[in-house]
Amino acid sequence: MKMLFTATAVAFVAATAFAAQLIPVDLKQTALATFKPLPSKPAVADNPITPEKVALGKALFFDPRLSSSGIFSCNSCHNLATGGDDNRETSIGHGWQKGPRNAPTVFNAVFNNGQFWDGRAVD
Repeated sequence: MKMLFTATAVAFVAATAFAAQLIPVDLKQTALATFKPLPSKPAVADNPITPEKVALGKALFFDPRLSSSGIFSCNSCHNLATGGDDNRETSIGHGWQKGPRNAPTVFNAVFNNGQFWDGRAVD
């Protein structure tokens, strides 16, 4: 058992070192130029964040009474414990019907130009 663990550890270290050499420097530079860190606060000048708005948002997000069946809250599909989505291939909707897509994450949704995967709801 000890020998198996040692062999696995050596193989892992060797594979990691080999994989690091496969990433060209120009690819890393392209990625760094393309993807920037998110701003610490979203720029929504005409709608400042207040503690009251945060409390209202939380109350609405977890309230199933807003759904047509009264069973599902926003968190049912955009579960904050699973990354703000439903962690499924396709979402389950009212009447337990499978949807054509999965639920997009709500994390950092303030930075989206539109909502839903097809952008049908303008932000």
